Amino acid sequence: MSRIDRALNPGHYDEVPAPSADTVLCVPAHPQYPLPERTDLQPQIVFELLEGPTGPVPVAFTSPQLLVERLGEAQPWVAASAEWFVGLMRRTGLGAVHLDPQTDPLARRWSAADLTEYRRDA
Repeated sequence: MSRIDRALNPGHYDEVPAPSADTVLCVPAHPQYPLPERTDLQPQIVFELLEGPTGPVPVAFTSPQLLVERLGEAQPWVAASAEWFVGLMRRTGLGAVHLDPQTDPLARRWSAADLTEYRRDA
């Protein structure tokens, strides 16, 4: 099961040609764990959207190196086929997936401290 969440990171979204269906994309995402008392719920993967000029923007990167360059070393991510991820974003009504977007270098990023705290709370 997966969810979608907004990240507060404005970016610049140029038109990039669509990848082939079997391309593996690096997608900003992180696990979300239910509260301990909610034993009826399972952990989920939350896809992180960037903030575009008209609202949330689904993004993916064509390499781990590019994801790290644009979002930082601590950014959690998952690998997903282009066909599956693009299809999921279409079904949820979010529109086109933007590949390899330029991001605001001053925007909030995941940090090593965030990951440590996140692990502790999980």
